[in-house]
Amino acid sequence: MALDRILSQKARDCVGQALEKSGQLLPLAVKGEHGTHYLYNCTAVVDALDPATSIWLHYKERNRSVIDVPSFHPKRLDKVTLFMLPRGQMAGLYVVERTGDHRDGEFKALVEHHGLTGLDFYQVWSEEDGLGRPPFYCDQDSAMEHRTADGKPWVFSKPKSPAKPPEPAAKAKKEAAKGKRKLK
Repeated sequence: MALDRILSQKARDCVGQALEKSGQLLPLAVKGEHGTHYLYNCTAVVDALDPATSIWLHYKERNRSVIDVPSFHPKRLDKVTLFMLPRGQMAGLYVVERTGDHRDGEFKALVEHHGLTGLDFYQVWSEEDGLGRPPFYCDQDSAMEHRTADGKPWVFSKPKSPAKPPEPAAKAKKEAAKGKRKLK
């Protein structure tokens, strides 16, 4: 997950405790903005990447590979909530979600519970489901392909098209057309 690491006071009030378990919130002034903002500095660096079970993106012409879909050693994540990998490994900030309940102080759940915006979460791996999806799919004619650590081709199934939301009842459609009610 990429994180715009600058938080408003509201965001700090909502998720500050969860962030401070794995880093620091440093006060700063933002030009053109009122109030104090905070820069999040993640200090939790965990060597949890498992290259042997990760999926690699292989560049055919250059005969070079980089990890595209990371896999992790679960026991190394026992005590962390947010973490970064050591320098030289994959960049980004990773969030460990155990219960998915904001009452447990879980970062992603708190962000969603408080309706905070500015972050995108992507499931890259889970102990139960294994690897997440790659950022894109390589076609047969592509200059790249996904491979396992031992060099064997790896084919991800393409995701199904998202299902269309169910049509609202006729009455709700009419009310929405009249501006009496917003459809959800």
